[in-house]
Amino acid sequence: MAFKTFTASIKLLIDQERNKVLLAEAGNDFIDTLRSLLKLPLGNIGLLFRKNKCLLTGCLDNLNNSVENLSLNSFRTHACKLMLLYPRSIHKDKPVQYFTCKKRGCGLLSYYETSRCSCGKLMNSEIYLEEMERDGVKDENEGGFCKVESRFFITDDLRVMKGLPGDLIQFLNKLGIKDVNMNAVKELEIGSKE
Repeated sequence: MAFKTFTASIKLLIDQERNKVLLAEAGNDFIDTLRSLLKLPLGNIGLLFRKNKCLLTGCLDNLNNSVENLSLNSFRTHACKLMLLYPRSIHKDKPVQYFTCKKRGCGLLSYYETSRCSCGKLMNSEIYLEEMERDGVKDENEGGFCKVESRFFITDDLRVMKGLPGDLIQFLNKLGIKDVNMNAVKELEIGSKE
């Protein structure tokens, strides 16, 4: 099987005077990659810090808060948001549970009872590995975390916000930028190697 290369295009708004990236605009492909970092054990570290009310600073906190503050409309399902905010660890004592809708013919599964199947039904019927193999069930989160064709803005400290013009204007005003034309826009293709 050939390795599929990943590429995502992003636009950078650069303050030429300070030679600093102010903002990046990216699609769901790049944001899914960025958010998938929360599924690494690092996401569990952030969760542990939050549970114990420890101060969590820097980009990890900003990335987590961005996920927490985005509305459910930005995610494919509620389960996608929960997966990022409360990552599962393979080292936990509790065995992994899988859920599907009662119809079962749809062939989707989820780790979360709050997911919706493609048929619209709640995926709250527990299914076991033997049944999944027999029924040919696939993971309902194969497509990533974001809805298709979503646009987002990412700040230099990894804050992610919906790509709405009002949010952009508010952010630029906060930075004190009155004339966007004084800044450069650069488009990049980012791949697996970057």
